[in-house]
Amino acid sequence: MRKMIKLEDAVEGMVLAEPILNNFNQTLLAVGVTLDLEKIKILRTWNIKLLSIKSEDSDYDLEFSPEILAICQNMLERRMLWNPRNEIEFDLIQSAIYVSATEFYE
Repeated sequence: MRKMIKLEDAVEGMVLAEPILNNFNQTLLAVGVTLDLEKIKILRTWNIKLLSIKSEDSDYDLEFSPEILAICQNMLERRMLWNPRNEIEFDLIQSAIYVSATEFYE
């Protein structure tokens, strides 16, 4: 299972469930890397905001904080070449933001 956390909640010993990629889709840290204090510090330097970590906890809440949704929206906007012009397109973007956030959970 995977769980999405903010970088500020990361602690030593957590294991990445998804790779950390840069804007060019190059792998900075691979799946399965165990976090230590130095790696967490490097992630801060790279301005990484969210991590997908392995979790045995199957009871986590799928409601997303406004911060996580804002980060997902920013990530989506960087990849999109258009802005919503009507209600249907706005709903499409909102759905994509939630899909982006839920991809970190299994």
